[in-house]
Amino acid sequence: MTKDEFVRQVLPVVKAKLPDNPRAQRIVIAHAAFETGWGKATPFVKGNNLFNITRTKLDPRPIIKSGDLEYAKDGTVKKITQRFAAYPTIGASVDHYLSFIDKHRYRPALEYLKAGELGPFVDALYRGGYFTLPPDQYLARLSAIYSMVSLWCDKTGC
Repeated sequence: MTKDEFVRQVLPVVKAKLPDNPRAQRIVIAHAAFETGWGKATPFVKGNNLFNITRTKLDPRPIIKSGDLEYAKDGTVKKITQRFAAYPTIGASVDHYLSFIDKHRYRPALEYLKAGELGPFVDALYRGGYFTLPPDQYLARLSAIYSMVSLWCDKTGC
């Protein structure tokens, strides 16, 4: 899947979930592109999981087991196997993601998302435990992808 194909596939779903909020749409698309490697990650390919959301062992809903990296505070990186959520559709993944960050310890992230504020959005996700990569690295990577998505949207009128 190319980057262009990925955005074309995800954009209509995100637009439907966040109408009239182009900055939030671009953040969500960029976040999905970052978390899936532009649609190449196993949890997305096999389970429509755009955001690498995981499930606990007690959660009976469908999963995809796949490798992941966990970053420790001391800078070490460990390979682990995660139980990623599997969704029937991309729309179900986006719905769950928006609900997940609204109802859990990530709620401030949803407010920053809706305001279109990428830096505070990433900071709120990190404080909630959404990712373990150092936040400056996560923000730098997500910002670069956000810029690509924005350029694509500016050219295509999304």
